[in-house]
Amino acid sequence: MGSHQRQWDENRSPQWKYLFQKDALTKRKTRKEIEKERKTTKEEQEEWKEVIKDKRLLNKKSGNIRKVSKEQLKAKRDAANEKLKHLLQKNDESR
Repeated sequence: MGSHQRQWDENRSPQWKYLFQKDALTKRKTRKEIEKERKTTKEEQEEWKEVIKDKRLLNKKSGNIRKVSKEQLKAKRDAANEKLKHLLQKNDESR
């Protein structure tokens, strides 16, 4: 025959109850924090979308964007390099 004695369940002890409550509280807090974070990131994304739209509209409205060809950029870079070489040679000669 089986015994009808009560078995002690450690999960029902005051220490475990305290730990379970504390764990549940931290889980709830983290869920709230996660929801807050999601909300703020969503708001920031919406703000950025508006900023990007505004920038695009300004670019379309301005229309006078200067276009420089690759050849012009290369010529400008080469001229700057020549100037630097000339200055370095002068500096070496003066020593």
